[in-house]
Amino acid sequence: MSKSKFCFIHTTHKVIPFIDVLGKLHYPDSEIYHFLDESILTDIDKKSYTLAGKKLNNLIQNAESLGPKKIIITCTATGNLIKNILKDTVHADNIFRIETPAILEIKNHKGLIGVVYTNAPVWDQIVELMSEYNIDKERLYPYYVPGAFKAMLEGDTAKHDLLVLQ
Repeated sequence: MSKSKFCFIHTTHKVIPFIDVLGKLHYPDSEIYHFLDESILTDIDKKSYTLAGKKLNNLIQNAESLGPKKIIITCTATGNLIKNILKDTVHADNIFRIETPAILEIKNHKGLIGVVYTNAPVWDQIVELMSEYNIDKERLYPYYVPGAFKAMLEGDTAKHDLLVLQ
């Protein structure tokens, strides 16, 4: 019997070791695959959404060719791109955004929900995603971390993490 396959799509190589550990922890008897295109974040930052969408779609198609149980996209900044791609994707039911499990976890939480984000344009995507799960925007307590996204683009995850933790 062949093992289940799980594919993770990344926009930075810095998260792969961490995601790999989590993947093996949550899917221990599965094959874990990683797909990477770091230029997608740069395209998003430059507002080249069509180009970024094409690149993300190519990664999704490559992952789909393996016949995975799930494809998990690990970059929140790709949110709107994912929605547009999924409209035209046959296997959309097995493609997930990495933040979806967290949203499902907090959905029944009472009170305010703190949201830390590092890329200003992502806030609207977060609000939209939360509303898809019937989470009222008024319950969201946003905390924007300026400079952290730029540090991530430059490959300085230590600076990114330091800024987020301050």
